[in-house]
Amino acid sequence: MSKKKTKKASKKRLAGGSNIEAEAISHLSAGRYRQAVDVFKQLHKKAPERHLDGLQAAYAGLYRQRLAKGMLDEAAMVLAQLNKLSPAAANAASLMLHLKRGQFAKAAEAAVHILSRSDGLNDEVSAAVDTLVTAFDRKAPLDDLSASMRSDLEGIYEALQKLSEGDIDGALKAVKSISIRSAFSSWKWLVKGMCAFYAHDDPKAIAALEKIRPQSAPALTAKPFLDLIQSAPLGDATAKDTFLTANMCRIAGFEAEAEAIARAQYLWTINRHRDSHAHLVAALPAFPSITAGLSLTLSELYYNRCFDLPKEQGFDYLKKITLKNGRSHPAEDFWAQRTLALFSEQINEMEAIILEQWENFISICYSVAPDDSRGVQRLVYGHVGDLFSRETQGDAPFGFFPFRRRGKGPILRNAELAEYCYNAAIEASPDTLQPQLSLAAFLEKTGESSRLNKLLDQMIRQFPGEKEVLTKAGLRCLARKAYVKAMKYLEQASALDPTDQHLQQRIIRGCILSARQYSKKGVVDKARALLVRALETAEAHLDHFYRGHAYLYARWSAMALVGHRDAEAEDLWQQAMATRGCGELKLHLFYALICACWGVPESRCKTHHAYIKKKLKGPFSSDAAIDCIRIANFNDEGAGIDMLPDDLAALVLDFLSHGASTDMPRQQAVEIVGYLVTKDGDGTDIATGYVNHWLTINGDDARFRFYRFLMDYPPQVLMRRTEQAEKELKTIIALAGEQRDTDVLEQAPKFSGWIKEAASLNDYLNPFLDDDDDWMDDDDDDWMDDETLFPPLPIPRPKRRSAQDPATGNNEQLPKKSKQLDLF
Repeated sequence: MSKKKTKKASKKRLAGGSNIEAEAISHLSAGRYRQAVDVFKQLHKKAPERHLDGLQAAYAGLYRQRLAKGMLDEAAMVLAQLNKLSPAAANAASLMLHLKRGQFAKAAEAAVHILSRSDGLNDEVSAAVDTLVTAFDRKAPLDDLSASMRSDLEGIYEALQKLSEGDIDGALKAVKSISIRSAFSSWKWLVKGMCAFYAHDDPKAIAALEKIRPQSAPALTAKPFLDLIQSAPLGDATAKDTFLTANMCRIAGFEAEAEAIARAQYLWTINRHRDSHAHLVAALPAFPSITAGLSLTLSELYYNRCFDLPKEQGFDYLKKITLKNGRSHPAEDFWAQRTLALFSEQINEMEAIILEQWENFISICYSVAPDDSRGVQRLVYGHVGDLFSRETQGDAPFGFFPFRRRGKGPILRNAELAEYCYNAAIEASPDTLQPQLSLAAFLEKTGESSRLNKLLDQMIRQFPGEKEVLTKAGLRCLARKAYVKAMKYLEQASALDPTDQHLQQRIIRGCILSARQYSKKGVVDKARALLVRALETAEAHLDHFYRGHAYLYARWSAMALVGHRDAEAEDLWQQAMATRGCGELKLHLFYALICACWGVPESRCKTHHAYIKKKLKGPFSSDAAIDCIRIANFNDEGAGIDMLPDDLAALVLDFLSHGASTDMPRQQAVEIVGYLVTKDGDGTDIATGYVNHWLTINGDDARFRFYRFLMDYPPQVLMRRTEQAEKELKTIIALAGEQRDTDVLEQAPKFSGWIKEAASLNDYLNPFLDDDDDWMDDDDDDWMDDETLFPPLPIPRPKRRSAQDPATGNNEQLPKKSKQLDLF
C-alpha cells in the first residue's frame, strides 16, 4: 500500500474513535508491532500524553522484533524514534543492539549509566548487569558505580576467568564475598552451579542454578546445564529449540558438531526421521563411523532407532538408511548391514536368511577392518548360535495343550545351524574361551554327554587356569557322580576366586553328595571327614541351606540315622540346634524332610514330627509360614531331596489357611500365594482368600490380579472365555508396567500366546460343533474336566527377588549365565 493510501486509511480509521484505540491495542498484544506503531502514531498526534505509553511499547516491541531477526540497521532506526519519546527507555534498550554489533565498550558505558541512577533490582537493572558482565570490558569507566558494585563486578570477572582456566576453587573463592542480595547474585549462582557441574556434584549444581533470576542472561546460560544434568526426556518445545540443543552440545565439548546435531534433533522431533539422518550424513563427514567418538555414538543411535519407531515408520526409515544411493562409504555399509541383520531377527525371519544377513555383515567387516575380522566373526557366530539354540515350543499346533507327545529333551530353534555357528566361532578364534563355553552349554541342552565330556577334557587342557572351565567340569563330574574328580575341579576353581560364595556352595554340595555315597557304603570315617571339610567352608548361625552349619549338621545327623548310629545322630542334631541361624520350626521341618526323603521311618523322628505338629496347630505367624514354604519349595534331586511328605504338606496347607486376613508385609503375602497357586484343590482355595484380601486393599495390585487370573482361567475355562482372559491379561500387563513388577512382566506375556492357541483351537473345533455350545457346559460332559486331557496350567512360582536364592530360599542370588556381545 502506498504512503498516500496509508494516510487516507489512517484518517478513515481515526474517525472510529475508541474502535481505533482498540485496534491499536489488538495489534500490540498480537505482536503486530509495525501496524501498532502506525495506529499509535496517529493516536499520539491527537492525544500525546494519553497514548505515549502505547507508542513507546509499540516501538520497543518492533525494536526487539527486528533485533531477533538480525535486522540491526532497521532496529537502530526504530531505537532512534524511541529515544525521541523516552531517552531513558532507549538507553536501556540500546544495550542489546550494542552487544549484537560487537560494540562492547558502548554497551558497558550504557549499562554503567543505568546502574548509576537505579536503586533496587528490577528488569532494567538486571539487563544492565547482564550487559556489563557479557561485555567483559575491564577498561570501561566504572567511577559512577558504587564501590560494592565495582567489587562484585570484578569478582564475577575473576570467577569467569578462573572457570575458563579450569580453576574451580579459584572461581568459588572469587564469588564468595558477593551477597545474595547483590544485583550480581544471579551470576554468582551461575558460577557456583557451573563449578558444581564440572565437579560432578549434580545436586549442588541444580540447587545453585535454580536460584538464578528467570529471564536473565545467567538463566539462559544455565538451562542447557540443567537439561544435561536432569536428563529428563525433552518435551517437543524444548527439543525443537535448536539454540538450546546446540548450547548443550557446546557444553559437552562438541562445538564443531553443535549446529548439525541441533538441526537433526529438530527434524527428528517433527517426525522427519529420514531427513534427520540425511542431514547428519551431509553435515558431518565422519558420520556414520565405526571409530570411537561422537560419530560412533550418533551412528549407534540412528541405526538402532528403527527398532523403537512404530512398525510402518520403522520399516520406511530402515529402507531409507540402508539404501546406498550411489555412495561408497564402508562405515555406512557396516551399519546398514548390521541393522538389516538385526531387523531380520526381530521379524523372525527364516534361520537361513538370518544367517545369510550376518555372514554378509562379516564380509563387510573384513573389507572395513581386516585385522579385527576374526574377532567379529567369533562374536557374530556366537551370537547367532545363541539365537538358534534357544528353546521353543516346537511347530505342533496348539502346543500349549498336551495332545502331542513331548520329546525327551528341549526343542531348540535350529540345533543344526546352532552347532554350525558355534563351530565357526571356535574356528575363527580357537584360543578364545567363550565360544567353547557356548558349545558346551549347547551340548548340555541337547544331552550329548559323550561329546560334552570330551569337550570339557579338551578345555581343561587348553585353559587350565580358567575358573569357568574348572567350575563347569566340576559340575559335570557331580552330575556323573564322579565326586572325587568333581571336588578337585571345584576346589581348583575356588582357589582362583576365594570370594565366590556360589562356588563355595557347590563345593559343600559336593561334600554332601560324596558323604552320602560313603555313608551308604559304610565308609563312615570318610563321610565324617567330609563334614569337617564342609564346615570349614560354611558359617555358623547362617540361615542358608548349604552354607549354614545347622543345615549341614542336620544332614549328617540324618545320614547317621540311616546308618542306625542313633547316638551320633542325636549329638549332631544338638550341634545343629546350637549353631542354627533360623527359627526352630524351620530346622525341625528341614530335618523331617531329609529324613523322609532318605528313607528314615517316621517312628524314628517322633520328636521332630511332634514339635512340627504342635507349632503348626498353634497361632498363625507369617514368619513361620514363610519358613514352611521355603522348606516345602526346597529340593535337591541329586542329593535325593524331593518334596515334603504328604502328611507334613497337608499340615502346612492347613496352617496357611488361617492367615488370609492376617496383617503381614506384602512381600510375604506374595510368597505365600505364589506357593499356594501351585497346589491344586485346597491350595488354590486358600490362595483365593489371600488374593481377595489384598485386592480389597488395592484392587490394582498387578501381582495379585495375576494370581487371580491364574486361578480364574484354567484351560477348560480359557477355551470358553478367551476374549475376557485376553482383556484381563492386557490390564495386568499395563499395571505391572506402571508398578515395575518385573516378575509379572516376565510371566504374563507367555499366557498371551497360550490364549491365542486356545482361541485357535476353538476356531478349529467350532465347525464340528452345534451352535448351542452345550458340549462346553461343565454339567453336561465330564470329559472336559479330565486332567489327562487338560492338565492345570504350568503356573510359575514367584521368581525370587535378588535377596533370595532360588535353590535355597535364602538371601543369596545365584550367578547369572555369562553373556557375550555388546555389539548386538
